[in-house]
Amino acid sequence: MSRDADVQELALVTRKQLVEEFAEKHSDLSNRIERLRVDLANAIVEETKCPVQMALVAYLIEMDGIMGAKQAVELLTNEINRRNHVGESVPNLPGNVQEFAIQEGRWLEYLYGGFTSKLESKVRNLSNLENVLEEDNPPVEKAISIFNTRTRISEGFIMPIAQTWFDEHPKANSEDLVMVFGQAITNWMPTTLRGKIISLRRRSQALYRRLGVILSTASDSIIVEAMINQIEKIVDDFDSRLEDIAVSTASHFILHLAPRPLQFRGDRSKYVSRGMSSLRGNKTEPDMTSPFDFLERDVRLAKRRKGEDRELYLKNKVPRVIRVLIHQGTPIDDAVEKAIVEMQERLKLPSSSLEDIDEEIEIALNGVPPDEQEQAAAKLVIKYVRRNFYGDTSQ
Repeated sequence: MSRDADVQELALVTRKQLVEEFAEKHSDLSNRIERLRVDLANAIVEETKCPVQMALVAYLIEMDGIMGAKQAVELLTNEINRRNHVGESVPNLPGNVQEFAIQEGRWLEYLYGGFTSKLESKVRNLSNLENVLEEDNPPVEKAISIFNTRTRISEGFIMPIAQTWFDEHPKANSEDLVMVFGQAITNWMPTTLRGKIISLRRRSQALYRRLGVILSTASDSIIVEAMINQIEKIVDDFDSRLEDIAVSTASHFILHLAPRPLQFRGDRSKYVSRGMSSLRGNKTEPDMTSPFDFLERDVRLAKRRKGEDRELYLKNKVPRVIRVLIHQGTPIDDAVEKAIVEMQERLKLPSSSLEDIDEEIEIALNGVPPDEQEQAAAKLVIKYVRRNFYGDTSQ
C-alpha cells in the first residue's frame, strides 16, 4: 500500500470510529438529561447565569470527570458567542439550546477525553523519532520516518476529526479550530495560546524546513521529491493568516502543539516543545534539566532579596541562561523571546504580545557589539521579570 493510500485508509477508520462514538455519546447524554433532576443544575445556573439546558450538560460533563462544570459552561458559551458573531445564532428556545448543548457537549467530552489521550500515546512514539533532529547530520532514513509518522498522525488521525468539527461548526475557520483543539491538548488559557501561536508557528516551520534540508541530501527519488514538495507547501501555508491555512496544515500545527515528554538530557528541543512535571514527595515540581528550570528557580529566589542585592543576584544568574541557550544554537533574539514566554507561563504572568516583545528585543540589540549582546539580552529578561513579577517599575 502506498503512503498516501495508507494515510487515507487511516483517515477512513478514524472518521468511522468518530461517527460511532458520537452517536453513542449523543444518545447517552440525551437519555441522562431526561432522567436528571433539574434542581441539580441550579447552582451552576446561579453561578454562571447560563440556560438550564446548558447547565445540565455541564453537570454531566463534570460527573464524567472530564472538567469542572464552570469550565464546560465557559467553553459552551464561547461557541454560542462565535456563532452569534458569524450570524449563525442558536435559537433561544429550550429545545434548540438543549440540542446545541448536547451536540457541543459530545465534542468537549471527546476532545478533553479520548482524543487527547490517543494523541498523547501517538506523540510518545513520535517523540522518540524526533530526537534525531538535534544531531548534526541525521540520516535521510530517519527524516523519512519522522515525516511519515507526523503525516500519519496529522492527516490520518487529526485531520478527519478536524473536518468533522468543521462540518458541525458553521462558518468556523482554521483559527477557531486551532484554538478549540489547542486548548484541549495543552490546557492553556485562550490568551496564553494566542500569545504563543506566532512563536509556535515559527518553530513548526523550522522543523519542516529541517526535514526538507535533510531530505534534499538524498539521491534522486520520486518518493523523496514528493515529500519535499509537500513540506514546501506546509511551510508556505504557515505564512498565511492562521484563519486561512488549509485544514491539513492546521492538523500538522495541532500535532506540533501536543506536548512531548521531557527528555532528560538538557534543554528542550529547538523544534518541538518538551516538558512534563514530575512528582517529588507530595509536591509537583519541574525537574531541573532545562535552562528555563534554573531561570524560574533563580527568579523566584531573587524575590526574597531587595534592591541592589536582588539586582546583583539576577545579573549574575540570568546571563548564564542566555549563554547556555546560545551555546545550544539558539539565536540570541530567540533566546530572549523563549525566556520571556517561559516566564509568562511558569510564573502565571500576563501574556505580552509576541510582536511587542520581538520589537523591544530588536531595538535593544540593534547596534550592540557581539561581545556585549549576552549582557544586553540578559538585561531584557531581568527588566521583564522586574516589572511583571516583582512589580518594580522604578528602573
